[in-house]
This record gives sequence, C-alpha cells and structure tokens, in this order.
Amino acid sequence: MSLTLAVDTTHSIGSLYIESASVSEFVSWESQKSHAEVIFLQLETLLSKNNFKIQDISQLIVNHGPGSFTGIRIAINLIKTLSYALPLPVFCYNTLDIVAHSLSSHQRPLLIAINAHSNLCYFKNYESFDLDSDIQTLELEELNKIMNTNSFVLAGDYFHLMQSQLSLSQQKLLNLEHGQSDAKKLFEFHQQHPAPALSWKDVLPFYVRKSSPEEKLEKNNSKKL
Repeated sequence: MSLTLAVDTTHSIGSLYIESASVSEFVSWESQKSHAEVIFLQLETLLSKNNFKIQDISQLIVNHGPGSFTGIRIAINLIKTLSYALPLPVFCYNTLDIVAHSLSSHQRPLLIAINAHSNLCYFKNYESFDLDSDIQTLELEELNKIMNTNSFVLAGDYFHLMQSQLSLSQQKLLNLEHGQSDAKKLFEFHQQHPAPALSWKDVLPFYVRKSSPEEKLEKNNSKKL
C-alpha cells in the first residue's frame, strides 16, 4: 500500500493531506498559539478515520518554509521523526512556489510577498514560473519600487497587512486565502514538480532570514568586534 502524507504548518492554519489509490483526504485547523498542541491528534484522527496506521505511510511531503518560525519547526520535527522511525523518504518545498503553482491559472506577472515581520517580506517575482530564482527578503520601500514598474497580480499576507503603505492602485490584489499554502496545494505541487527525495538528516527548515533572537545575537557580536 502506498500512502502519502503532506504537512503544512507555516502559518496560523495548519493542515494535513493523505492520498493513496483509494483515499484522498484533507484536514485543517486554526491555531493562534502552537500547532504542536494539535498536530499529532489531527494526524492520528485522520489516519484512523481512513483505517490507516502510521506504518502505512510510504512517503512524506513537507512545506519547510518560509513562514512562522515556530510553525516550520513543528512540521519539520514531525516529518523528521516519522522519516527516522519508519524510515521514509521526504520531499521538501517552499511556501512561495507552492502558492504560485496554486495560482497558475491567473495572469502573469505574479508577485508573492509573505510577512517576515519588522516591515520585511519574503518575496518572489513570478513573471514566468521560474523555480530556480531565489526568494528575497525585501523592505517595504524596495517592494514599492518594484510595484511602480508594472501592473501585477499580487498574492500573500504582506500585501494585506501593509495595504495602507503600498502602491496598490494599479495592482490586482487576490484574497488572503489565495496567498496561503496548505497541505493539499503542497501535494499538488509535488505531483507536478517532484523534488529529490531526502533522508531525515537532510531535512532542514527554510527560514530565508534568521529569527529575531539570532539577528540580535549576530548584531551584538558584530558590535564587539
């Protein structure tokens, strides 16, 4: 039996998706605190409801970021634990490519910007669907300069969060949910753009920028030099 498990907890709505030859089911939940409190129960319920056991899982798919630092760690820890214990191959994908793929029916060019806090965003310009281009961390002013050069389709929570400070008059801003990843979108992206399989040791979070404590520590250390 081949059963795939996809996991996404990169923002406040966590989700799981399973697919086999006979079953495909998606479950999501909202948590303003920590997905760690519910994710194992959600997984156990999802599997038992469909008459599966943990041992039936044959491959793992995870969104490894960017997004919530805590949320990313929760998904990575779950996936690494399952991969090590069973053992199983893991396929990792990033949030912005998952969202862009889910919006492939929309016109181009597409800009995706996800909140990175401190007025920063994780950003990628999908004038074409280029998986090889890098995700950037931009300040508000830098994003406004890009948006002033053309008319774009916009997706991602940063555009909604910073609406009053962004040049949106010539742009098409999609609803908030269009700019969010989930486990089913993740699975669909994997189907179309399969990444190399990884072992549990090689599964790493994709933060793009460091956490606030890490940035403060690095800043303090540089002052001492």
